[in-house]
Amino acid sequence: MPLLGTTAALSGLAIAFAGYQRRSYDPGAIRRSLSPLVTVLERRWFVDDVFEAGYRFVYLRISAAVGWADRYVVDGVVNAVTWGTWSAAAWLSKIQSGRVQDALYAVAAGLVLLVWLASTR
Repeated sequence: MPLLGTTAALSGLAIAFAGYQRRSYDPGAIRRSLSPLVTVLERRWFVDDVFEAGYRFVYLRISAAVGWADRYVVDGVVNAVTWGTWSAAAWLSKIQSGRVQDALYAVAAGLVLLVWLASTR
């Protein structure tokens, strides 16, 4: 394989030298006669075009779908949980008075309720 690659490179150099330095032939005429092949080679066998089309079709469509799901599904769930938390906080803040006596009454009522539930079983 190394011998084949070296031979191809040296052959290309010799052909280019003969055409451009020695003017043994007209490189422009050969280029014009092989224009479809030149186009394919200059466009690198259209590999970049295929990858770009795949990128545009697959990657951009998938990212658009993920962006939509993030924007409307994930953010919707987060916003609903946030709203629920704020609503619960607003409701709970109404029963919070800041007085120790009220907290003790609530603890005593809970203890009486637990004793009553335990005795009914």
